[in-house]
Amino acid sequence: MPFCSNCGNKIGEEVKFCPECGYKIKDASAAELQTQPEEQDPASKQKTPASNTDRTYSVLEQGHIFQEHYRIEKNIGKDNDGITYLVTDIRNEERRSLKIFHPSYFANVDKMLGAVVNMSKVKTISHPNLAKVYEIKQSGKPAFIVSEYIEGMSLAAVKELNPDKLKEETCREIVSQLTDAAITIRKAGLAVRYLNLNNIVLTEGNKPVILASGVNYDVSDERDDIFNFGVLLAKLFSTTPFFETLYTVQKIAERRFDYISGITVEVNDIISACLQKGMLSRFTRFDELAKALSGMKPYNPDDVYIAYETTGISYKDEHMLKLPERRLDVYFWLAVIFIAAFIFVMLGTNLLDTIFSREKTTFRFTGFVTDNADTVEVTAPPKTENYRKTRTELPRPEPRLRQESALPGPVQQTVNPTIVVPPPPVLPRETFDSQTTHTQTQTQAQSAAPPPKDMIYISSDTFAYGSLRPGVKVNASLSGFYISPTELTQAEWNKYMNPADYSTAGDNLPADNVSWFDIITYCNARSEAEGLTPAYKVFGTGVSRSVSCNFKANGYRLPTEAEWEYAARAKLLHPYSGSDSPDGVAWYFANSGKRLHQVKTKTANAFKLYDMTGNVSEWCWDWHDVNYPKNMPYLNPTGPDLGTQRAIRGGSAVTEKGSALEVIYRARGNPSAGYPLVGFRLVRTR
Repeated sequence: MPFCSNCGNKIGEEVKFCPECGYKIKDASAAELQTQPEEQDPASKQKTPASNTDRTYSVLEQGHIFQEHYRIEKNIGKDNDGITYLVTDIRNEERRSLKIFHPSYFANVDKMLGAVVNMSKVKTISHPNLAKVYEIKQSGKPAFIVSEYIEGMSLAAVKELNPDKLKEETCREIVSQLTDAAITIRKAGLAVRYLNLNNIVLTEGNKPVILASGVNYDVSDERDDIFNFGVLLAKLFSTTPFFETLYTVQKIAERRFDYISGITVEVNDIISACLQKGMLSRFTRFDELAKALSGMKPYNPDDVYIAYETTGISYKDEHMLKLPERRLDVYFWLAVIFIAAFIFVMLGTNLLDTIFSREKTTFRFTGFVTDNADTVEVTAPPKTENYRKTRTELPRPEPRLRQESALPGPVQQTVNPTIVVPPPPVLPRETFDSQTTHTQTQTQAQSAAPPPKDMIYISSDTFAYGSLRPGVKVNASLSGFYISPTELTQAEWNKYMNPADYSTAGDNLPADNVSWFDIITYCNARSEAEGLTPAYKVFGTGVSRSVSCNFKANGYRLPTEAEWEYAARAKLLHPYSGSDSPDGVAWYFANSGKRLHQVKTKTANAFKLYDMTGNVSEWCWDWHDVNYPKNMPYLNPTGPDLGTQRAIRGGSAVTEKGSALEVIYRARGNPSAGYPLVGFRLVRTR
């Protein structure tokens, strides 16, 4: 079966587009699909029909000569990055491991540049548990890497063919060596997010060696690597043959980690610490994991955790052992039925009146009635009771329309001074059920989170998004929200995240050079630490990650473009946040010295917000689309549904005076990349 040359996934013989990535496939016969256009010699290319240069390929066959030096021996395997082969270097007849990367791996320019730099770092790593790299070609078609071929068997094969070899004592030693190798990889600026049992080879001396395919060239947060490393540990230590399906990143992320039966509690504790949902509860660095592993007590069979499901009892023995328990179940259910019948008789009949009443009373079924029946005749109070007075003494609630309406609260004066939007009409209080509404108001007041400290509340309003001209029709309506008065500082970032590669280091300087995805991680981590509901959910890993936002959650999040622009303008029509001139309100090209400055050192705008113009540009939530403002929704716009770049606002210390520094200017950036002089500020929903 052929493979898509863009993403490496299998495709059908007659497909026109790859079902995974949508890459267009030209028509070609099954015979033609067996060739590799990039690797043909010039003579072969002259004889190849035009239709044969399509965008498909299949695995290279045994004996194929690759790049004039490497003879294909066999296909070892395929992962997210490419296909790995066992080859022989015909120059010295030594065996090597060859990995050919999928073209889609370098489809993104930013990713390609980062990978080119990071792949070069692999050749500088020297560690006994990491395969040596001999040759790397990052550019051209195809890109590939040649590394040392390790004799032995992958841990996945050992688990399948000889699981008894992986006793806990052996696995402990393997994990200690792998952790030490992971520390070296992370220090080189690389990651181990794709490390798995297939790309770790166990040699004859039980020495684990990480293949080049186990190293990832996209730098990620170390705690994400530790989570994936924890999944690897769960599979390695698992005693069940179904470990591959039981322990996956997706399943463990969806539910908590259950202790593994058959291994010690101490090992289970370490694996659990790697797999905590809350990032702040995990090991933050591989150094901490290595310290925990080295501090374990020697293996003791008495410390092994045993779950009932793996006690080894046969079905027949289990049936016999459970028989008395099932008899007890019968008595239990008889007792439940008796109690239910007794309650039914007490509440559904007049048995007590029949027994204890002095008057002659006939036993009858009365039904389950309450003090307030559904009929008007029963619920109508006697004339002697002051019924209406009791109802009207309850506190007056807000009308239900205010609570249930999707519109924002009272509308203030618009950004354009010439336009006034009237508040929504209020219905008479008598229209509503006072008692019900009062109860709802109490419940909402009890469950509401306290107002956040050190944040500014911005009331709901409407304004003309993307325009500074007076008299323009309003086109955006926002609900109230809280926003940080300053850009997030490096001290605040370092409290929950590893320090970034800041342009200028300083606790009271803005945190810059942090990616959009890292900011999402920070927001959720801080929300969890402060007992708030995280606003974001992250699906997938690496470049395939996607993020959804619950705008009703009270946790920290990035502002939408509309929220950011409204806060920066502060109901005025100044081109810069708080002024017609940037000098007093912004650090920019003319006065910054092209470097960061401490927050709150310039004048705030009318909302008491600092540095909305200049110092660092600021990430927003929205996908960037130049045409979005023309078609965006009126109520609480949150940006396009899809995109490749995220919005950036505000200008920075290197932005010159002019349109690029104005509050309505829209920039964009790759969410996986960090940029110098690009930071962010936080928002919370009221």
